[in-house]
Amino acid sequence: MRDSEVVASIVAGDPHGLALAYDRYAGSLFKYCRTLLSDPADAADAVQDTFVIAATRLDGLRAPERLRAWLYAVARNDFVFKLPQELDDLHAAPLLCAGITTFNSLRHSGAQPGDLVAVLGMGGLGHLGVQYATHMGFNTVAIARGAEKAPFAKQLGAAHYIDSTSQDVAKELTKLGGAAVVLATVTDGKSMAATIGGLGVDGTLVVLGASQDPIEVSTMMLIGQRRNISGWPSGTATDSEDTLKFSERTGVKAMIESYPLARAAEAYARMMSGQAKFRVVITM
Repeated sequence: MRDSEVVASIVAGDPHGLALAYDRYAGSLFKYCRTLLSDPADAADAVQDTFVIAATRLDGLRAPERLRAWLYAVARNDFVFKLPQELDDLHAAPLLCAGITTFNSLRHSGAQPGDLVAVLGMGGLGHLGVQYATHMGFNTVAIARGAEKAPFAKQLGAAHYIDSTSQDVAKELTKLGGAAVVLATVTDGKSMAATIGGLGVDGTLVVLGASQDPIEVSTMMLIGQRRNISGWPSGTATDSEDTLKFSERTGVKAMIESYPLARAAEAYARMMSGQAKFRVVITM
């Protein structure tokens, strides 16, 4: 389904979302957003047919007075998608960031069901990556620091666990046959580089963790096995909708900590501490 067809399936009253990162035209949502202080009917004449009105009412949600004027937003239809009725807002929200990033990168990675796919890191991105990889039919390996995380990895569906603090990650992946894909959700360049030797022929290190750290690798390590290194950002509105549908059908779920809007500062501090398990969600 094309992005233009996604919005055509949305009717008044449907729960919906807005893609926050990138669309296929490399445009940012934020440059298309507009805030209206009037009824959306008055705004319809002010926007082109390529825009839709996303009416998000805050009146009945006990929003602070300063937010009650922000009743309506106008967004390009490329960015609007429908939320499954069965998926609650609290758990849908993280899937529109960490979820789409891991889901979309895996389904475009070239890996086939049965292939060995490793997920490096089991934090906000990684705990979803392990779940998606498992439900896509991959032979899933979770890689993290510490033997104590092995039970959690198995709980998420991983068939194998590698403790990067006590095991040679590349050697362990090679023992398992070599990874078709390593999904790097961490931000440490050295940890990413340590997995490259464990890629199989034509294997790919897919980088999701944004960092200024360089990934240092021998050119011969890449050439001999035709290994690749690539990155993946996010996806379109269609990809967001696909992510939510897949998650709802398979039971993939983000682990969250929720805070009311009045405690937003506390929620932000918790997120920045790195101690949250694993996504912080603000409720209104």
